[in-house]
Amino acid sequence: MRNELEEFPQIRLERRPLYLLAKDKLEGLINAGHFKSGEKLPSEPDLADLLGISRGTLREALRLAQRDGLIVKRHGLGNFVSRASTIAENGLGALESVDTICRKKGWMCKSFEVSIEQRPLEPYVANALGLEEGQPATYVSRVKQVEGQRVGYFIDIVPTSLLPTEQIRAEFEGSVLDLLRSRGDVSLHHALSHILAVDADEGIADKLQVSVGRGVLLTEEILYSVDQVPIEFSYNYFLSRFFNFFVIRYLE
Repeated sequence: MRNELEEFPQIRLERRPLYLLAKDKLEGLINAGHFKSGEKLPSEPDLADLLGISRGTLREALRLAQRDGLIVKRHGLGNFVSRASTIAENGLGALESVDTICRKKGWMCKSFEVSIEQRPLEPYVANALGLEEGQPATYVSRVKQVEGQRVGYFIDIVPTSLLPTEQIRAEFEGSVLDLLRSRGDVSLHHALSHILAVDADEGIADKLQVSVGRGVLLTEEILYSVDQVPIEFSYNYFLSRFFNFFVIRYLE
């Protein structure tokens, strides 16, 4: 049997399980167009040989790829590249917009059903931003579509004292984070994200075109300036088959 490490010399440095490296390699081949959308993958023996791994390792890698929506298994026929194979992995330590993540991968990201309106701050958001309930704020909501697939629904809330509604309407191109960065009025520092697994209610299900009660990932995020002042709050609903988030933790 071939040495399972020879195709993955970085394993000694990454110290990640081989099946994860194999899954990443397969994803890279799909993203690079080596395997096309809807195309049948090689047989397990041939694919294991291509990746330089055992069939047992391959099966675990395929299981994860199927879980993440990269491939679909058709019993009696084999494994096929999903026609909805858009998967974005993002370390939560990186403060990047969905638009930026997609641009780096060469994907087409589109915002639609965009709504930009001024409303009074609700109590929960006002408390998160350290402001008084009822103060005017701009609510920016939109659905994100990547490579023709709905992938998430996003709501950003910015006090009008920081960014007036009319200015957002004139300058918004899909990302409030990117807009704030481009303006340079406030030096951004970090964001605090709370990640929740929630069931889609009727409104969210309609936006994402999934069934009511479908599990989705929700991040509630507060964006801070370098002066540690909260300046923006967001609700971000992600379809988990399109997004994977990971956290790197270090020993003290």
